[in-house]
Amino acid sequence: SLHDALPIYSICEPVLKSPLAYRDGEIGMEKPAGFYSWKSFSGTESAVAFCGIQAALAEVSGAPLKLIILDEFDIDDVNYPVLLNLLCDLQTQGKIDNALVAHTTAPAGFERDNYEEVKL
Repeated sequence: SLHDALPIYSICEPVLKSPLAYRDGEIGMEKPAGFYSWKSFSGTESAVAFCGIQAALAEVSGAPLKLIILDEFDIDDVNYPVLLNLLCDLQTQGKIDNALVAHTTAPAGFERDNYEEVKL
C-alpha cells in the first residue's frame, strides 16, 4: 500500500479518517465501502492528502530543501488550524524545513513559535 511505501498516513491521520492507498495508478482512500478516488475528495481531504504526500516525499527524498507549498486549497475552519499545527510539528521534528501556505484568512487566534502570518 501507499502507506507502507511512504509515511503519509501518520502525517494525515489527525484529519483523514481512512488510510491513503494507491490502486491502479491512482491515489485514493480505503473506505469500508471500497476505494475512494482522490478525484472525489473534499477540499479538506485533498489539501491534507497532498500535503502528506509532499511531506513524505520530502522526508525520504534526501532533498536539500524540504518544502511544502499549499495554494488555492479549500479547507474547513475546524481542520485548518489542525493542518497548520501539523505543519508546525513537521518543521519542529525536522521532517520538513518550511511550509508556505497561501490562504485567504488565518485561523483566529492561531499561534505557534514557528508560525508567522504574512499579509499581502
